[in-house]
Amino acid sequence: TIDYIGENLKRGDYKEEYVKSSFIYFLNHVLTPVGGGIYINALLGNIPVCFIEFRLALESLVKCYLADMEYNDLGFFQERLHKLEMVSREEGISISKLMKEMDKEFGFQNEFVSLWGRLSEAWVHAKGIMNAIVKQVVEESDIPAWGLIIPMNYASSDVSSLLELQERIFNFRCLLEAVMQKA
Repeated sequence: TIDYIGENLKRGDYKEEYVKSSFIYFLNHVLTPVGGGIYINALLGNIPVCFIEFRLALESLVKCYLADMEYNDLGFFQERLHKLEMVSREEGISISKLMKEMDKEFGFQNEFVSLWGRLSEAWVHAKGIMNAIVKQVVEESDIPAWGLIIPMNYASSDVSSLLELQERIFNFRCLLEAVMQKA
């Protein structure tokens, strides 16, 4: 995040773009604190919250990029985001449709929508977290550290959840890199 912000600071129009650009808002006020939150929650053993924060970052990335692309004529990032939300609501455009629009924009085969779906199904909704706890109890004969009191030390049975987190971080970073190249 710091590298991306640094690249934007080098631009001569940064002060003007800071007010206009939803994407610069995303970098400074969503990705930076959420990225730090993911790190802290991973250290605390709070894996479900890491995934919830990733979903927030992914949704914000998509909305901020599309708001800038669709409503570049508006001079304030909040106006752009409000317009995107209003039009989406009026036209019945769901977040999954916005994810598909991003996939199309970047020539991906469902990378955005797939990551969003995996984060949502497995970690954000109550059913997914419940299934993960039951799966670990059945397969590992152990309750996951994140299923108890936080902070909690990880156990070897938590490795699969940590590997999944690592994979989602990698997926997100690839998508973010593609957006950064185009933004």
